[in-house]
Amino acid sequence: MVTTPLGSNAHATGHHSPNGDHRPGLPVHGHGDPNRFAQADGLFQVTVAPFRGSCNDVLSQAIRVAGQGSRVMVAQFLSGGINQGPGRATRLCGSLEWIRPAIDCCLMDSSDVTPQHRQAVHAVWVASCQRLLSGVLDLMVLDELGLALQFDLLEEDTVLKALRQRPASLDLMLIGSAIPEAILDMANQVTRLRCRSSLDGSTIDP
Repeated sequence: MVTTPLGSNAHATGHHSPNGDHRPGLPVHGHGDPNRFAQADGLFQVTVAPFRGSCNDVLSQAIRVAGQGSRVMVAQFLSGGINQGPGRATRLCGSLEWIRPAIDCCLMDSSDVTPQHRQAVHAVWVASCQRLLSGVLDLMVLDELGLALQFDLLEEDTVLKALRQRPASLDLMLIGSAIPEAILDMANQVTRLRCRSSLDGSTIDP
């Protein structure tokens, strides 16, 4: 098995099913033009954790990929606190764009959501969706998108439609403690993190 870094668009073949069907969630592209170079399929990875704040490793990987020249976007849907917003994206390594909602807190419970929070999260989705479908990115990371759906901040059908329409070559990573089954079914790879017990029997995060 050949392993290649996310964002490189140089994955080994094998993302198609053995019977030749196109992999779930992607539009089928024609291959009749002899002058068109074949483009490798991107990898859709989902990481599910029983706790929030599990994105550090994935974000570190995104920064490394951007440092190697890939075009990367990170969108965090519920992590506010600095009133950042899509219009004030943080840019790192020359090619990484990082956005968060323009709110002064991190959303921890659906009962705490206000109309301002709803508007701010929707703005992050609109910006993310535009970049997702633009074809200019090599890697996109969506943090707690599933929990935003669970909090009823976004429409699931709208999100699923956008994910299915993503460019075939895009690497996509979703992270969170709540991921709908429809998204899990769409992914190439699902990783489930778990808490481990310490010596005194208490539960600690990995």
